[in-house]
Amino acid sequence: MLYELIQDVERSRNMPLANHLQDWGYLCAGLSGEVGEFIGEVKPAIRASCNQLDPITVFNKKAAIDELGDVLWYVIACANQLDVHIDEVAHIVLTKLVERRLNGGKK
Repeated sequence: MLYELIQDVERSRNMPLANHLQDWGYLCAGLSGEVGEFIGEVKPAIRASCNQLDPITVFNKKAAIDELGDVLWYVIACANQLDVHIDEVAHIVLTKLVERRLNGGKK
């Protein structure tokens, strides 16, 4: 599935207005907006939990997953803009996390 999403980002770069996908302002605004929409889906559950209510009753898991998918699309597009494959980004972050664990959580 991740491969298909990567292919979709690549196809989008060849569509009309594709120059927007190569523009940091557009990518960052899109990523920020999608992160905000994801948080908007999670926020009711946080609020319910703070009010000692069952967060499951107000949490729309499907909507949160949909927004998280949009976030992922923009993350892949940003990686493309940096001319790096998302697998390499994942490898770098995993290496960093392993090193932190070995160093007792220190950067």
